[in-house]
Amino acid sequence: MVAAAFAAPFVYITLTSFAFSPEEFREIFNRYDLFTLLLNTFVLIVCVGLLSMTFGLFSAWFVTMYDFPLRKLFSVLLIFPLAFPAYVLAFSWTGFFGFSGIINKTLSPNSIFFLDIFRNLAGATLVLSFALYPYIYLIAKSAFATMGKRSLEVANIHGYSDFEAFFRIIIPQIKPWLISGLIIVWFETLADFGAVSILSVDTFTTAIYKAWYGYFKIEESLLLAFFLLIKVFILLWVLRLIEGNKYYTQTERQDTNIAQKKNLSPFYKSLVFIFLTSLCTLSFAIPSAQLFHWIFAADQLNLSDISQYTFNTFSLAVAGALCIVLLSLYLGFCNKFYKNKLSGAVGYLVKSGYAYPGSVLAVALFIPIINLSQNISSFTGVSLNMQSTVLPLFLGYIIRFSAVASAPVNGGYQRLKKSVLESAALLTDSVSSKLFRIVLPVLKPGIISAFILTFIDISKEMPLTLMTRPFGFDTLAVKIYGLTSEGEWERAALPAIIIVFLGFIPIAFSALLRRKNVHPRS
Repeated sequence: MVAAAFAAPFVYITLTSFAFSPEEFREIFNRYDLFTLLLNTFVLIVCVGLLSMTFGLFSAWFVTMYDFPLRKLFSVLLIFPLAFPAYVLAFSWTGFFGFSGIINKTLSPNSIFFLDIFRNLAGATLVLSFALYPYIYLIAKSAFATMGKRSLEVANIHGYSDFEAFFRIIIPQIKPWLISGLIIVWFETLADFGAVSILSVDTFTTAIYKAWYGYFKIEESLLLAFFLLIKVFILLWVLRLIEGNKYYTQTERQDTNIAQKKNLSPFYKSLVFIFLTSLCTLSFAIPSAQLFHWIFAADQLNLSDISQYTFNTFSLAVAGALCIVLLSLYLGFCNKFYKNKLSGAVGYLVKSGYAYPGSVLAVALFIPIINLSQNISSFTGVSLNMQSTVLPLFLGYIIRFSAVASAPVNGGYQRLKKSVLESAALLTDSVSSKLFRIVLPVLKPGIISAFILTFIDISKEMPLTLMTRPFGFDTLAVKIYGLTSEGEWERAALPAIIIVFLGFIPIAFSALLRRKNVHPRS
């Protein structure tokens, strides 16, 4: 059942797309200007990948390997942009650098001319890079922290400078980590809808929404979703070529992995400090300041409606995260104790689910659920209208974000000792009893991480929620899209701050938990 659920969107979209005639295809090509969509998507993928890699890789290297003022503070601040959805960064940047923003007011107090440098493809590239670089930063920082110090000693023996050692020795060693981070960045870029729509950049996600709600042509949205899926699989193929058939392992003992922080000259300390300060300022300090400015400048705020949107967002995120974590626990348990070809196939499908953009899942799930409801209603005589419930929404959440939860959960299963598994196998209790009595205590850190990551992703998710939510059931993300579409930036600021706050609390809790695990009490 799980395998069928995860494979169904791709199968349905593919079969539906082959039903179009060449004439219909040409008409759709001209109506949505597919060449522009392909070009914009390609530029975003390449540029966002390069910028996110640059920001995340160098910031992780600096805070891990060198000693400079406020290093520990920067190591925490660089995670904060994870709490900012890309669409929040987009409209806060637009307000800061837009017509009535502080930049234009300073350069042209009389509004004779103004700069509008971010409502374009370059602006979308910068916004997405600042929103997504923390994924690279966290993965690279973990790789650098666990990397053996012998690599640096060998580089020094051979006379390599730090710059040469970084590119010739360090980067090849952490290649698998970088590829996994790049996959996340690319998939998030493909799936983005809010930022590109606010910045007036046409991509496949905006075209799918236009076909659904603008032209009311759901079949055409399916074809656009099929083209987007093709790009996803091309990316997976390219990453496979980059990675190659290589395997990596760590050959030295864990206790030799602690490398001494290097001191920098005053000049290089200043450069590193300026780089990290600029990164933190642009990625969350300026957006936060702009949002609070709008909140205090707003004439009226309907707090009762905002509280309802907050409750809807929180309840969806908690319920969705619980469902996904429970599914990940059970699938990981089956794969660990009853491993076979089917469990391996399900694991692959779960991982590939993260590649589905939210807009693709919306069109792939909504129509089949309508057909299923109609068939059941005609057979039983009972009107179900499952498409008007949260069922499509929760199915989309499960397919899209199960990969996010499965990584820490499966990592916990991998840490189960052989003796624990043998003790569990000897028990005659049921599977659920084994799970609760033996396995769950060991998996507790992974479960907490999985819940936090899934909660953050669901609370920020926009296109899937926007396109499949029940009528009148608005969340903070949906309300932000509606207000920014009407140009009401000030009214959108409070929902944006709340959604950032909902993401910030789990991130802070996760950082404290990680610090406790790294530095346990003696």
